Amino acid sequence: MALVQRLVDWTTSIFAPLGSTGLFILAFIESSFFPIPPDLLLITLTLNNPALWLWYALVCTIGSVLGGLFGYLIGYWGEMKILSRFVKQEKIDKVHGYFHKYDAWAIFIAHLLQFLIKFSLLLQEFFMLKSNVLQLLL
Repeated sequence: MALVQRLVDWTTSIFAPLGSTGLFILAFIESSFFPIPPDLLLITLTLNNPALWLWYALVCTIGSVLGGLFGYLIGYWGEMKILSRFVKQEKIDKVHGYFHKYDAWAIFIAHLLQFLIKFSLLLQEFFMLKSNVLQLLL
């Protein structure tokens, strides 16, 4: 429980003073590569100013969508160069086979498991998946 409290304290101390801008930045980086969700800040800001709840929700949503697209572009521009620096080729080939064999299901299941979304977006572009399900999920 202490870890959760430290996470809440750190998130609010860094991003809360920035208000909507901090919420946008946190949502953007969380959706791209950073594992701390903007929900804590969204709740904090909304509780402090309930009249702006819709504005905060919109800012958070836009930041999250743009961050997800940015994460996808990292995979698009980085292609296999980035992935091959950190993962053995045999493992890349195995995952590549799974992604092509199960295509839409692999993407769907990865999106159900929130912690895999960022990794899934990168792999989708690394393996050049262009499915209709991907377009619906983004």
